[in-house]
Amino acid sequence: VKMSKEILTTTNEQWSKAVIGYDLFKQIVQYFSIISSNILIQNITSYNGIKFLDNCCGPATLTLELLPLIPSDILQSSSIYLADFSSGMIDASKNILSSSEYSNLSINYDVLDAQELSYADNTFTHIGCMFSVMMIKDYIKSYREMCRVLQSNGICVIGTWKFIDNLNICNDFREFIWKSHGSIGDMPEPIVMNENHRNPSLFQLDLLEGGFSKVEVVEYSTTFHLANSENLYYAFSTNPLFKDTFVEGHHTKWVEFLNSSVGKRYYNKENDTIVVEATANIAKCIK
Repeated sequence: VKMSKEILTTTNEQWSKAVIGYDLFKQIVQYFSIISSNILIQNITSYNGIKFLDNCCGPATLTLELLPLIPSDILQSSSIYLADFSSGMIDASKNILSSSEYSNLSINYDVLDAQELSYADNTFTHIGCMFSVMMIKDYIKSYREMCRVLQSNGICVIGTWKFIDNLNICNDFREFIWKSHGSIGDMPEPIVMNENHRNPSLFQLDLLEGGFSKVEVVEYSTTFHLANSENLYYAFSTNPLFKDTFVEGHHTKWVEFLNSSVGKRYYNKENDTIVVEATANIAKCIK
């Protein structure tokens, strides 16, 4: 399965704009970040203080779930790093954490490409990377970089999507618009994820190729109910993956789509919510 061009050509500027609509999808990443945080803290009491990297951090969702789980004495002696290639995401992380109860911690913010981390070898005791490697062109290189900067016996947790309805909603809405209503221009290619991220066994093999000595991949599934509103449509439109489908001219067709035979699969009319099923592959990697 080839990865869609839409995924590979997203930019810093595009993801910075996506911050605006991110909160409407936050509960999805938050759910799996809680699972990942509980994996990260499994060996936490063996450290006086940790060095944690939230790689491809977005608006600090994983960090915000992890910090409350760290005992206060360890947390006060810890250093937290957040890195993302989107300056907008880094700015959002700064704003969120600086106004939180964790503003007094040692927190570092870096605009970095995950394929070329600027940190020294063996810097971090713990690393997390949630739902980003699917959009990195040389994702094996990003695995090698995370392994390189992780200390021996350190824990790195990486999450990818095996399945998420957000992509299916976009692809179905796209087909509804172009085929049913003769939208102008060529229909954009459907969004597909690389099989190496969807398939747990292939994901594990790639992580081992990246240099980790031990990798365990577990699937987690759940269902989310997103409030249907103009803001939800706008959130789709600010996401670089969906920008070619959720454009201003198609907004009037959204309600029509939700009430179509295909759209009804996602739409709960009784409480006006969009039902999203998601399955994540969460990998625990040891160096």
